[in-house]
Amino acid sequence: MEIWLGVLVLLVGYLLGSAPSAYILVRLVNGADIRALGTGNVGALNTYQQLGVAGAVAVLIADVSKGAVAVLLPDWVGAPTWASYASAFAVVAGHTWPIFLRFRGGKGAATALGVGLALAPPLATIALIPVAIGTLVLRNVVIGVAIGFLLFNVLTVATGESWALAGTCLAVTLMVVANYLTRTLREMLSAVRQRKWHSILYRE
Repeated sequence: MEIWLGVLVLLVGYLLGSAPSAYILVRLVNGADIRALGTGNVGALNTYQQLGVAGAVAVLIADVSKGAVAVLLPDWVGAPTWASYASAFAVVAGHTWPIFLRFRGGKGAATALGVGLALAPPLATIALIPVAIGTLVLRNVVIGVAIGFLLFNVLTVATGESWALAGTCLAVTLMVVANYLTRTLREMLSAVRQRKWHSILYRE
């Protein structure tokens, strides 16, 4: 029974991740498909480019909440412990490859943040510091998020978190990084050839 409950929770986690908050909001506000606008990414940064700060914040909160709820849900319904870690993968995968958008979603960073906040709240909160600095001071969200992910994973090991938690966080981070690099490799190579370093550092 516990196994089937765990499997059901994984399915719910994937479907929750598949809920495309950025797509829905932009569609409701201006009737456009966010995948055809700006960077084409279904995430908070592209929403910011289309709708401004309020829209970006709304999408960010929604995407972070998806990650947190998916990880906490197994415990709420009495599913086995492994389901919480497995659901972390499911919700990020759902955001990245959403069934409702023909498997073309966002990069998963905000949803992964929600996962981190649910699994290790103090560490994830500390890791938000470089994200805030990168966004507000350096005006570079990508660098801030990258350092934040690195710091979070270092902290999970340095503070003696369980191997299951640390391994899950690292695997989710690698999923987000791999997705980002896969989607932007062509643009990055083009920018290198043209020596447009700015376009690499500031790409969503």
